[in-house]
Amino acid sequence: MNGTEIIILVLLICFVIYHLNEIKNYKSTDYYLQTHKSYFSVKFDKGNLGEYYLYCDLKGIAGYKRFLFNCYIPKPNGEYTEIDLMLLHESGIFIFESKNYSGWIFGAERNKYWTQTLPAGKRGIEKHKFFNPIIQNQIHIKYLNLIIKQKLSDIYSYVIFSNRCSLKKIELISNNHFVIHRDQVNISVRRNIAGSINKFSAEKIDSIYDILYPFTQLDNTKKQEHIQKIRNRYGG
Repeated sequence: MNGTEIIILVLLICFVIYHLNEIKNYKSTDYYLQTHKSYFSVKFDKGNLGEYYLYCDLKGIAGYKRFLFNCYIPKPNGEYTEIDLMLLHESGIFIFESKNYSGWIFGAERNKYWTQTLPAGKRGIEKHKFFNPIIQNQIHIKYLNLIIKQKLSDIYSYVIFSNRCSLKKIELISNNHFVIHRDQVNISVRRNIAGSINKFSAEKIDSIYDILYPFTQLDNTKKQEHIQKIRNRYGG
């Protein structure tokens, strides 16, 4: 083997060792143990990756806590509403809607749709509409609370955008929602925790977790039916 081939071989071995270690660490996370998603299905899917990164940002927060991922909450009409990530903490219940978008984001709390603006070369820009994520979280909380029956003041609504996008003009009219980048989530949640008294005991958190965990284990057929209904209704 010549020098170049040796260097390539060494780099390949390092690459394999790195990813084997990453896979080992990943398989010990709450995210994997609950979702059963493979390392590469997360690594190469922007939606899954955004959820996983969000979990990584939150898992070091102090206090007794439990996580729930991709929780399909049933509606009375037989349909579901999916919560990307839920943090059950001593200080409250945190509901996260993860948006792994790039470009510029414009939206107002009361508008049904928000806008993603992307550069389009000689065409200038192109705009894409997407359903207001604040309304999505309001729907999540509405049906979630039919099951767990907690004070709405104990539930925090977070919309988390990828660091790849720019939140250009987000108009909020209430203090009930947080619309931030992923790199702000840790400090924002910590600030909420610091300003709150403990509302849930470890036993209460475990009780809510046990009620909701089965909704994270929906079979794939029902998940695909839900995804298709969302696409038909809102596009995408």
